[in-house]
Amino acid sequence: MKKGIFWLCIVVVILLIVALYTGIFSFLIYLLSIIPILNITIYNWPSVFTFSLCIIIWIIPYELIGFLQDIPGKNKYLIKLFSLISTLLNLSLFTLYILFLDHRFIGLSFSKVGIICLIIITIALSKIINIAGTKLKDAEENNNSI
Repeated sequence: MKKGIFWLCIVVVILLIVALYTGIFSFLIYLLSIIPILNITIYNWPSVFTFSLCIIIWIIPYELIGFLQDIPGKNKYLIKLFSLISTLLNLSLFTLYILFLDHRFIGLSFSKVGIICLIIITIALSKIINIAGTKLKDAEENNNSI
């Protein structure tokens, strides 16, 4: 019985995290739509939430591509090259994915400048979250070693 409650709590936490990030990206799209030069038009809100959820789903391929950065090796230049290649691959595939989503949703319309701003802001947010997570992980490892 305790195992079932544990897994239920895990599922609830995952759903809450997905809902939080979906809300954040939906609010971000709304804020970008207020800026007239970006020419982002929202026709209905379910499309905005679904679009935001699809952005969150990109976490799966992001992590799979991120495994390229963890290739062990002794040559530091080769490690840097793999890191650069995986980052460029991730950015290009994410951009293509967002462009694909833009054409799929009828209730949401982006201009070229609007989609570029959304991609840049999304990448910046993911990098900030990644850097903060790395700092927390390092701080936790340093705290445990004392």
